[in-house]
Amino acid sequence: MPTGWVLTWTLAAALWLACKMALLVSDRDAVRRRPARAIAWLVAWPGMDLRGALSDATAPPPRARAWIAAWLLAVAGATLLLVAAPALLGTSPTLAVALGAAGIVMLLHFGLFRVAQLAWQLSGIGLTPIMDAPLRATSLAEFWGRRWNLAFHELASRFVKRPVARRAGEAAGIGAAFLASGLVHELVLTLPARGGYGGPTLYFAIQCAALFAQRLPIARRLGLNRGLTGRALTLLVALLPLPLLLPAAVRANVLLPMIADLAPFVGADGAARAATLARVALIFAAIAHGCVLVAGVQVPWRLDWRNELARLSRFNRKIPWVYHGFIGLIIVAFGAMTALLRDEMLRGDRAALALVALMAAFWIARLLVDAFFYEDDDWPPGRSFAVGHALLVLAFVGMASTYAGLLAWHLLAPGP
Repeated sequence: MPTGWVLTWTLAAALWLACKMALLVSDRDAVRRRPARAIAWLVAWPGMDLRGALSDATAPPPRARAWIAAWLLAVAGATLLLVAAPALLGTSPTLAVALGAAGIVMLLHFGLFRVAQLAWQLSGIGLTPIMDAPLRATSLAEFWGRRWNLAFHELASRFVKRPVARRAGEAAGIGAAFLASGLVHELVLTLPARGGYGGPTLYFAIQCAALFAQRLPIARRLGLNRGLTGRALTLLVALLPLPLLLPAAVRANVLLPMIADLAPFVGADGAARAATLARVALIFAAIAHGCVLVAGVQVPWRLDWRNELARLSRFNRKIPWVYHGFIGLIIVAFGAMTALLRDEMLRGDRAALALVALMAAFWIARLLVDAFFYEDDDWPPGRSFAVGHALLVLAFVGMASTYAGLLAWHLLAPGP
């Protein structure tokens, strides 16, 4: 019989596929009109927003900040799951479980799933994100209904809440949706763990009761469902009962074994694997510098500098060319040094680490400029520019993560 965490993911995948097929059957008339789009939705989108995928509406290109946040959250989640959590298994298993669970959610729901949604949006198709800034929720109704795991919300609303509400009222529909959520988590968590039964159902029962409590007149008068008070109360109610959602049996038989089995950088071979990963990442970073340089060479003619700069005085026309040339030389130098000094960087030689720190600071600063200085409206219109911008952001995040990660590796886990 497969281990607990393998069974958890197998059951989750089977349930996910079954729900996808149910939606395809339910909307079969729309699927017949756009079969290729439906197939793409089935295999390339983890969410359940089939109607959005088949819609004729055209979505605007995603903002650069959304790309940056999604990629950084994916990197942070992978770091928590594969590095931080395994490192704490021997000393603090409870903290290891917390970091591992947070890493899974950050890597998948806030990271890679968001990247997938942005890629669909880049193609002009606006899908509902699976997570929509849940920390902004000021009530539990907003948190569970419009912010958290909207893939499940779509299913629960369509197949549970609305049918029950038509027969027994809105309150019964909401209660049935929370009950369905509890049962699903029992299936994919407590069943593989062979223990902790009832904990997830009780967790969602508490959420349901608290949601109705926030709707009471006295709660409204006290402002418990709006503003900072509502936001704080919502987070407390969602977080404090989490041990019920992840009871001891789930932590011991599912999460801890998964973290241990997925720990690539722990043990006798961990350092060798980390060095191999760092070497490959440096090779890709060197290549990424070349790609950024190719994009930079196109800037003057794609942005029509000849006509745009003609409005300036002769001296001011020269300044952008000079800075553009010097930045190009820096990128060439960074790429060449990364390719030629890989061994020194991997060994942690002092001069090489100084270069790594400089490159990390440079590309982190470039990300900050893209996130907070440039506006999306500053960029020329058109899908080709949007695609190019998205690829540049991916290169910037990759290079910043590579150099910052290598620097942290040497500082926090120095060799003998």
